[in-house]
Amino acid sequence: MRDRLLDLSSNSRIRWQSKQDGFRELHIILKQVDGTWLVSRESDDYSGDWRIREFIVDDLEWYTLDIETVTELKPVSQPDLTQISEVGFTDLMQGGRSNACSRLDWIEVYAYLVDRN
Repeated sequence: MRDRLLDLSSNSRIRWQSKQDGFRELHIILKQVDGTWLVSRESDDYSGDWRIREFIVDDLEWYTLDIETVTELKPVSQPDLTQISEVGFTDLMQGGRSNACSRLDWIEVYAYLVDRN
């Protein structure tokens, strides 16, 4: 669907089933149409077993994300979520060398589709 974007600006939700271990916490990441990446402040933290978590996009706080270093930067108040080209996740931590890990079984995105301009 490269010819469509997501409008997450109202009544949107993101759900997933995941399981985290150690200090891992999964955050939502979004790529805006201009190439800017955002990461949610809210996360899905440790769980002893698989669980389903739902995020109401209107309730989330956002930071810019340096996608090369996967590092959160400055807060963004009221980002434009009307033209999102990609949705993903990160735990903002390096992998390997520990027993800690993040697992994601599935993800669902409830949003409006919009045509690319």
